[in-house]
Amino acid sequence: MRDISGTLEAAQIAQTRTPYIAATFYNKDSSVSYDYSDRILQIEHNESPYDDNATIVLKNADLQVQDLLGFWVQLGYGFVASGNESSPTSRLWVKGQLFLSRKGELVSVLTLEGMWNMMSEVLIHLGGPPYYNSEVYDTYTIYEILEDLIENRLAGDTTYVFTLSPLGTQDDGIINTFVPYFEMNEQPFETILDLIKALMAMTKCFLRAESGLNFKVVYPQDTDDVNRTYWATNTSFPGVSYYFTEYTEMKNLVIPNRIVVFANQNDDGSWTNLITAEAKDLGDMKAYVTITEYHVAATIDNQNDADDRAAAILYKVKMDKVSARGLIPHDCRVETYDKLGFAQSRGTS
Repeated sequence: MRDISGTLEAAQIAQTRTPYIAATFYNKDSSVSYDYSDRILQIEHNESPYDDNATIVLKNADLQVQDLLGFWVQLGYGFVASGNESSPTSRLWVKGQLFLSRKGELVSVLTLEGMWNMMSEVLIHLGGPPYYNSEVYDTYTIYEILEDLIENRLAGDTTYVFTLSPLGTQDDGIINTFVPYFEMNEQPFETILDLIKALMAMTKCFLRAESGLNFKVVYPQDTDDVNRTYWATNTSFPGVSYYFTEYTEMKNLVIPNRIVVFANQNDDGSWTNLITAEAKDLGDMKAYVTITEYHVAATIDNQNDADDRAAAILYKVKMDKVSARGLIPHDCRVETYDKLGFAQSRGTS
């Protein structure tokens, strides 16, 4: 979860709360800024895997909202404590701006996209034209390739200083061990996001966009501690600070429930020494029928790495086994891939 101060933590669970949203917009080199925090009429902000975007409606009765195209902002959500306190989210850029004038209303509507969208716009252009496909990573782990793509390739093309957090405890045994044969622009004119998605699909890990142009690898596991528990609004739990107003949970069959990976293609394109690996969800195979999905990993040349690939693919599929939606009073610490608990106290036994 995002780090916040003790005063902000106390303010967001107080009986009386005054919300605050920080919205200071900066031009590319941060030499010009406009603080429009007090102009926000409406905001919709989505943070999702591989996508983040927002729509902001600003008051403009005095016609002082400036042309913000290309400006960036790190929206900060918080509350008024001893002063205005907030926790910043990942960076967004203004891609569109609408000025609306009608009877009784003058507003400016901003359309913003984030770091993931910038990644989807930057093409890999290494090697020579016209296809720029002469470079191969074959001596680096997946994590090291991510580091190069984010901190060198993306940063070099955009002039923004993007960073990748140290891996720390978020190692799935694949991301910083497996050395793939990874060709850039295997399909002509791939984007940096295309490459990052392909790399993450080889692992059990996910990538999170954070404030300060930073990315962090996250390896969610069933054994992880719950980051935050929300309780039903029930008098049986006096003094509960964090609660939910609605929680919906849906369990789904794992489909496919069997993953087969074929590996070890010969240099001439033949498969005389085929390696086969598989991973299964035995519970859902028993409950339903066996649904198999096949994958080809031609450059993997050993059984262990093939087994890891099959396990990683199934691991990502099983992430959809439970889908849930919770409505809570705003908690500015929550970010993607946090493990949240919703403690049910409604109903009788």
